[in-house]
Amino acid sequence: MCEKEIVLIGKNRKNIRYLVNEKGCWICISHACDKDDYPLFTHPVTKKFTRIHRYMYEQKFGDLKGLCCCHKCDTPVCINPDHLFLGTPKDNAEDCLNKGRHTDKHGEKHHLAKLTSNDVLSIRKDTRPYYKIALEYKVSWACIYDVKKRRRWGHL
Repeated sequence: MCEKEIVLIGKNRKNIRYLVNEKGCWICISHACDKDDYPLFTHPVTKKFTRIHRYMYEQKFGDLKGLCCCHKCDTPVCINPDHLFLGTPKDNAEDCLNKGRHTDKHGEKHHLAKLTSNDVLSIRKDTRPYYKIALEYKVSWACIYDVKKRRRWGHL
């Protein structure tokens, strides 16, 4: 992979650095990512946090017209404008389903699950303070709260 850089003109502006992989993806290596793994930066015009791929699309093709900026390559850290296309939220969801990226795994089947179904049923019956239950199960008290209020594990 070779490293490249997009130079942004302006005071206190951090340049966007990226590597080009074998698929032609421009993998952003200079900026932190949000919870969904999309690199963020401060937009030079709006001064608001923006996902870099949206900015890159806008620079090459123009206004996004309020649409979603979707990845053909399914790589959130890719900022190559040629790997992006516009679509409605419905288009984006259908693209996700068609490419098999959507998961309906919940409960113990979810790859990030720390609790079992039996744990959840026990937690719901437990009358101790949330923080004590959380210590026992090695999760946050907020997780315990969500389990008890059925915000999590609602299928049980």
